[in-house]
Amino acid sequence: MVAAFNTALMRIDAAFAAQRNFLANAAHELRTPLTKMRLKLERLPDGELRDGLIRDTKRLGSIVTTLLQLARLSGQSLTFADMDLAAVARAVVSDQVPMALKHGIDIELRSPARPVSLSGSEAAIRVALENLLLNAVRHAVGTKLIVVEALSPAEIRVVDYGPGIPSDERRDVLQPFVRGRDREGEGTGLGLAIVDQIMNAHGGTVALGETEGGGLTVRLSFNSAHPVDAESAAQAGV
Repeated sequence: MVAAFNTALMRIDAAFAAQRNFLANAAHELRTPLTKMRLKLERLPDGELRDGLIRDTKRLGSIVTTLLQLARLSGQSLTFADMDLAAVARAVVSDQVPMALKHGIDIELRSPARPVSLSGSEAAIRVALENLLLNAVRHAVGTKLIVVEALSPAEIRVVDYGPGIPSDERRDVLQPFVRGRDREGEGTGLGLAIVDQIMNAHGGTVALGETEGGGLTVRLSFNSAHPVDAESAAQAGV
Protein backbone atom coordinates (compact mmCIF):
# COMPACT_ATOMS: atom_id res chain seq x y z
CA MET A 1 0.00 0.00 0.00
CA VAL A 2 2.84 2.38 0.88
CA ALA A 3 4.62 1.62 -2.40
CA ALA A 4 1.41 2.17 -4.38
CA PHE A 5 0.78 5.46 -2.58
CA ASN A 6 4.34 6.67 -3.26
CA THR A 7 4.02 5.68 -6.92
CA ALA A 8 0.75 7.65 -7.18
CA LEU A 9 2.42 10.72 -5.65
CA MET A 10 5.33 10.43 -8.08
CA ARG A 11 2.90 10.26 -11.00
CA ILE A 12 1.07 13.36 -9.74
CA ASP A 13 4.39 15.24 -9.38
CA ALA A 14 5.40 14.18 -12.89
CA ALA A 15 2.05 15.31 -14.30
CA PHE A 16 2.36 18.71 -12.61
CA ALA A 17 5.94 19.09 -13.86
CA ALA A 18 4.89 18.20 -17.43
CA GLN A 19 2.02 20.69 -17.28
CA ARG A 20 4.33 23.39 -15.92
CA ASN A 21 6.93 22.76 -18.63
CA PHE A 22 4.29 22.80 -21.36
CA LEU A 23 2.88 26.10 -20.13
CA ALA A 24 6.34 27.68 -19.88
CA ASN A 25 7.42 26.45 -23.32
CA ALA A 26 4.16 27.51 -24.98
CA ALA A 27 4.30 30.97 -23.42
CA HIS A 28 7.95 31.39 -24.41
CA GLU A 29 7.33 30.34 -28.02
CA LEU A 30 4.35 32.69 -28.36
CA ARG A 31 6.24 35.82 -27.33
CA THR A 32 8.32 36.13 -30.50
CA PRO A 33 5.49 35.87 -33.07
CA LEU A 34 3.35 38.26 -31.00
CA THR A 35 6.16 40.81 -30.95
CA LYS A 36 6.61 40.49 -34.72
CA MET A 37 2.86 40.81 -35.25
CA ARG A 38 2.71 44.01 -33.22
CA LEU A 39 5.64 45.54 -35.14
CA LYS A 40 3.90 44.77 -38.44
CA LEU A 41 0.60 46.21 -37.22
CA GLU A 42 2.28 49.45 -36.20
CA ARG A 43 3.35 49.96 -39.84
CA LEU A 44 -0.25 49.93 -41.03
CA PRO A 45 -2.03 53.23 -41.79
CA ASP A 46 -3.65 54.91 -38.81
CA GLY A 47 -7.24 53.95 -38.19
CA GLU A 48 -9.69 52.37 -35.77
CA LEU A 49 -8.99 48.83 -37.04
CA ARG A 50 -5.22 49.24 -36.61
CA ASP A 51 -5.61 50.62 -33.08
CA GLY A 52 -7.94 47.77 -32.12
CA LEU A 53 -5.57 45.11 -33.46
CA ILE A 54 -2.60 46.65 -31.66
CA ARG A 55 -4.61 46.77 -28.43
CA ASP A 56 -5.61 43.11 -28.79
CA THR A 57 -2.02 42.10 -29.54
CA LYS A 58 -0.77 43.94 -26.45
CA ARG A 59 -3.37 42.12 -24.36
CA LEU A 60 -2.25 38.75 -25.74
CA GLY A 61 1.35 39.66 -25.00
CA SER A 62 0.40 40.57 -21.43
CA ILE A 63 -1.38 37.23 -20.97
CA VAL A 64 1.63 35.32 -22.31
CA THR A 65 4.02 37.20 -20.01
CA THR A 66 1.95 36.54 -16.90
CA LEU A 67 1.47 32.87 -17.84
CA LEU A 68 5.23 32.55 -18.19
CA GLN A 69 5.72 34.11 -14.75
CA LEU A 70 3.13 31.76 -13.26
CA ALA A 71 4.73 28.70 -14.86
CA ARG A 72 8.18 29.65 -13.57
CA LEU A 73 6.91 30.14 -10.03
CA SER A 74 4.55 27.16 -9.78
CA GLY A 75 5.93 24.29 -7.74
CA GLN A 76 9.45 25.70 -7.62
CA SER A 77 11.41 26.31 -4.44
CA LEU A 78 12.81 29.82 -4.49
CA THR A 79 16.41 30.56 -3.59
CA PHE A 80 16.48 32.85 -0.56
CA ALA A 81 19.27 35.24 0.37
CA ASP A 82 19.77 38.26 2.62
CA MET A 83 18.45 41.37 0.91
CA ASP A 84 17.30 44.93 1.50
CA LEU A 85 13.57 45.27 0.79
CA ALA A 86 13.87 49.05 0.52
CA ALA A 87 16.58 48.75 -2.15
CA VAL A 88 14.43 46.34 -4.16
CA ALA A 89 11.49 48.76 -3.94
CA ARG A 90 13.69 51.64 -5.14
CA ALA A 91 14.92 49.62 -8.12
CA VAL A 92 11.43 48.50 -9.18
CA VAL A 93 9.95 52.00 -8.80
CA SER A 94 12.79 53.44 -10.87
CA ASP A 95 12.10 50.90 -13.63
CA GLN A 96 8.32 51.48 -13.63
CA VAL A 97 8.22 55.30 -13.45
CA PRO A 98 8.38 55.79 -17.26
CA MET A 99 5.46 53.39 -17.77
CA ALA A 100 3.37 55.20 -15.14
CA LEU A 101 4.21 58.65 -16.52
CA LYS A 102 2.87 57.60 -19.93
CA HIS A 103 -0.49 57.18 -18.18
CA GLY A 104 -0.20 60.52 -16.37
CA ILE A 105 0.57 58.89 -13.01
CA ASP A 106 3.41 59.67 -10.59
CA ILE A 107 4.98 57.02 -8.36
CA GLU A 108 6.25 58.15 -4.96
CA LEU A 109 8.60 55.96 -2.91
CA ARG A 110 8.69 56.21 0.86
CA SER A 111 11.36 54.16 2.62
CA PRO A 112 13.58 54.42 5.70
CA ALA A 113 17.20 55.50 5.43
CA ARG A 114 18.42 52.20 6.89
CA PRO A 115 18.01 48.80 5.15
CA VAL A 116 14.81 46.80 5.60
CA SER A 117 16.44 43.39 6.08
CA LEU A 118 14.79 40.27 4.73
CA SER A 119 15.66 36.72 3.72
CA GLY A 120 13.86 36.14 0.44
CA SER A 121 14.00 35.78 -3.32
CA GLU A 122 14.80 39.18 -4.80
CA ALA A 123 13.74 38.13 -8.31
CA ALA A 124 10.34 36.89 -7.11
CA ILE A 125 9.71 39.96 -4.94
CA ARG A 126 10.52 42.19 -7.90
CA VAL A 127 7.91 40.31 -9.96
CA ALA A 128 5.34 40.79 -7.18
CA LEU A 129 5.94 44.53 -6.89
CA GLU A 130 6.02 45.01 -10.67
CA ASN A 131 2.64 43.26 -10.92
CA LEU A 132 1.16 45.47 -8.21
CA LEU A 133 2.33 48.66 -9.93
CA LEU A 134 1.08 47.51 -13.33
CA ASN A 135 -2.24 46.54 -11.76
CA ALA A 136 -2.57 49.97 -10.14
CA VAL A 137 -1.76 51.81 -13.39
CA ARG A 138 -4.30 49.74 -15.32
CA HIS A 139 -7.18 49.76 -12.87
CA ALA A 140 -6.84 52.75 -10.53
CA VAL A 141 -8.81 54.95 -12.90
CA GLY A 142 -8.54 58.62 -11.94
CA THR A 143 -5.54 58.29 -9.65
CA LYS A 144 -2.65 60.66 -10.27
CA LEU A 145 -0.37 59.15 -7.67
CA ILE A 146 0.75 55.69 -6.56
CA VAL A 147 2.66 55.49 -3.29
CA VAL A 148 5.09 52.63 -2.59
CA GLU A 149 6.16 52.24 1.04
CA ALA A 150 8.91 49.96 2.34
CA LEU A 151 8.44 49.54 6.07
CA SER A 152 10.21 47.77 8.92
CA PRO A 153 10.32 45.03 10.01
CA ALA A 154 9.53 43.71 6.49
CA GLU A 155 6.52 45.09 4.66
CA ILE A 156 5.66 46.76 1.36
CA ARG A 157 2.55 48.82 0.74
CA VAL A 158 1.26 49.97 -2.63
CA VAL A 159 -1.34 52.72 -2.29
CA ASP A 160 -3.50 54.18 -5.05
CA TYR A 161 -6.43 56.61 -5.09
CA GLY A 162 -8.63 55.01 -7.73
CA PRO A 163 -12.00 53.29 -7.35
CA GLY A 164 -10.61 50.47 -5.20
CA ILE A 165 -12.03 46.94 -4.91
CA PRO A 166 -15.24 46.21 -2.95
CA SER A 167 -14.58 44.32 0.28
CA ASP A 168 -16.60 41.28 -0.85
CA GLU A 169 -14.35 40.82 -3.91
CA ARG A 170 -10.92 41.22 -2.32
CA ARG A 171 -10.26 37.56 -1.54
CA ASP A 172 -11.64 36.40 -4.88
CA VAL A 173 -9.33 38.61 -6.97
CA LEU A 174 -6.31 36.77 -5.52
CA GLN A 175 -7.42 33.68 -7.44
CA PRO A 176 -6.15 33.08 -11.03
CA PHE A 177 -8.24 34.58 -13.85
CA VAL A 178 -10.62 36.33 -11.44
CA ARG A 179 -11.23 40.02 -12.12
CA GLY A 180 -13.42 42.48 -10.29
CA ARG A 181 -16.94 42.98 -11.60
CA ASP A 182 -16.30 46.60 -12.55
CA ARG A 183 -12.81 46.10 -14.00
CA GLU A 184 -12.19 46.70 -17.66
CA GLY A 185 -9.08 47.05 -19.79
CA GLU A 186 -6.04 44.87 -20.47
CA GLY A 187 -5.93 42.91 -17.22
CA THR A 188 -5.58 39.14 -17.31
CA GLY A 189 -6.78 38.29 -13.81
CA LEU A 190 -3.36 36.77 -13.04
CA GLY A 191 -1.34 39.64 -11.56
CA LEU A 192 -2.69 39.48 -8.01
CA ALA A 193 -2.70 35.66 -8.09
CA ILE A 194 1.02 35.71 -8.87
CA VAL A 195 1.61 38.17 -6.01
CA ASP A 196 -0.29 35.88 -3.63
CA GLN A 197 1.74 32.85 -4.75
CA ILE A 198 5.02 34.69 -4.20
CA MET A 199 3.95 35.78 -0.72
CA ASN A 200 2.91 32.22 0.17
CA ALA A 201 6.38 31.03 -0.86
CA HIS A 202 7.85 33.58 1.58
CA GLY A 203 5.52 32.57 4.39
CA GLY A 204 3.92 36.00 4.11
CA THR A 205 0.50 37.43 3.38
CA VAL A 206 -1.28 39.76 0.97
CA ALA A 207 -3.92 42.08 2.41
CA LEU A 208 -6.17 44.27 0.27
CA GLY A 209 -7.68 47.25 2.04
CA GLU A 210 -9.24 50.62 1.38
CA THR A 211 -7.08 53.71 1.05
CA GLU A 212 -8.14 56.54 3.33
CA GLY A 213 -10.17 58.88 1.13
CA GLY A 214 -10.80 56.14 -1.45
CA GLY A 215 -8.65 53.75 -3.42
CA LEU A 216 -6.84 50.46 -2.85
CA THR A 217 -4.00 49.70 -0.47
CA VAL A 218 -2.16 46.41 -0.97
CA ARG A 219 0.01 45.31 1.95
CA LEU A 220 2.68 42.62 1.53
CA SER A 221 3.81 41.35 4.93
CA PHE A 222 6.86 39.08 5.03
CA ASN A 223 7.33 36.70 7.95
CA SER A 224 10.89 35.68 7.11
CA ALA A 225 12.55 38.94 8.12
CA HIS A 226 15.60 38.70 10.28
CA PRO A 227 18.38 41.10 11.31
CA VAL A 228 21.41 41.48 9.10
CA ASP A 229 24.51 42.88 10.76
CA ALA A 230 26.26 45.91 9.36
CA GLU A 231 29.18 43.91 7.93
CA SER A 232 26.89 41.54 6.02
CA ALA A 233 24.84 44.47 4.73
CA ALA A 234 27.99 46.19 3.48
CA GLN A 235 29.15 43.01 1.72
CA ALA A 236 25.74 42.71 0.05
CA GLY A 237 25.99 46.31 -1.11
CA VAL A 238 22.84 47.47 0.73
